[in-house]
Amino acid sequence: MSDRMSRRSMLRALGLLGAGAALPSLGMLGGLGRARAQTRQNLVIVRTLFDFRRNERTSFSGDLAPLAPWSSELAVIQGLSANGDGSEYHNGKQIRFATSCTPTNRTNRTTGGGHFDGKSVDVVVGEHLQTMSASRHPYLVLGAYPYSDSSLHATFETISFLNKNQYIRPQYDLDDVRTQVGMHAPFCGSAVEAVDVDALENENRVLEAVMMDLQRSRVGRSDEVRAQTENLERQFEARRTENSRRIGGAPMCLSVRDAPLAHAYSRHSIVSADFDNRVRQMNYTAALSLRSNFSNVITLNYNFSGHGQSRVPAFHEMTHPGGFSRPPSSAELENLDGLSAFQVQMFAHLLRELSDFGVLEDTLVVYSPHERPVHDHVDVPILAYGASRRGSHTSRRRVQDVNKDLLEHFSVPNANDFGGETSEGGVLR
Repeated sequence: MSDRMSRRSMLRALGLLGAGAALPSLGMLGGLGRARAQTRQNLVIVRTLFDFRRNERTSFSGDLAPLAPWSSELAVIQGLSANGDGSEYHNGKQIRFATSCTPTNRTNRTTGGGHFDGKSVDVVVGEHLQTMSASRHPYLVLGAYPYSDSSLHATFETISFLNKNQYIRPQYDLDDVRTQVGMHAPFCGSAVEAVDVDALENENRVLEAVMMDLQRSRVGRSDEVRAQTENLERQFEARRTENSRRIGGAPMCLSVRDAPLAHAYSRHSIVSADFDNRVRQMNYTAALSLRSNFSNVITLNYNFSGHGQSRVPAFHEMTHPGGFSRPPSSAELENLDGLSAFQVQMFAHLLRELSDFGVLEDTLVVYSPHERPVHDHVDVPILAYGASRRGSHTSRRRVQDVNKDLLEHFSVPNANDFGGETSEGGVLR
């Protein structure tokens, strides 16, 4: 019986090739066991309107189908409701939604105060992370469309209210944001070779492990087999040497895309192509900002209420026509469901952008609708990527949010003292 061992058999014996698989090229080895070390943490909060009308369809086989590729890393929390009344609380309560300076965290409310008086949770987290990452800005707020009614800027499109302690104007000019990012981050020019140092270093570690296994595999083999293994070792060593050369000469700059990823999906006719372009630009800008350490905390306001917004259908009116004088018609519900489906697709696009920029695994992403498409704040689900809790869960607490969970996730001191109704936690952790 011949002692000859083919390269295929050798790699299979080393566990590098499954039965019936094709031979791996040297370029594939870098993908074995690849894991990015987490060097910093990020938070992205997505605020939407009018999502998830039907509880029974809030699943990965239903309305969440576009998110199925990430289902193992997602938490889907249902049963959360909101208390409160009045125009301020209606717009600012968002008990599920983290980005708001809730009345219970302000001294000018009888239930307010707390260690972080007058600040929303994303601001607190951003300031905390900035001390470790030295990012350019602690937080960034990107809005989908501005309002023609200036009073609505204070309620829907800001973290807080004009007459309270905290007011952060959202950025609508995404080109200006990217210009600021470019001024802060050292981007590579077109003539500079893009070098993925992390990938090359990881590939070298894999190559070194493979070469050690090849050396051990030579023991007790014939001269012919030893010659085969030595030939493979020389190829792998040459690749490792070339990788080291490229790492040593790598430019100290970032090589990134200059446009959002394409995203194929079926868009309802009520959702214009302008909406698609706008939100994909927001997602791209958020991922770019994290990748360049422009900011560690991004709030994305996928807000298409049509309530004081030019070029946006009157979605808000569709939720309670005539001021609740009648229930929404089947056509209005179909339009609202179309908007919800679009927002979920854009969340899927955001996850793709973060992944493509290499920051997804360093980021906690919270997707938080403001209300259901029938103007209902009861039992509005939230989704989270990268939280401690995974899978589908139900919480039946009447007043609950994710603020304490977020503070604890990022190890913010005094997380228990955020104020009032925000102190329970237990949603994402």
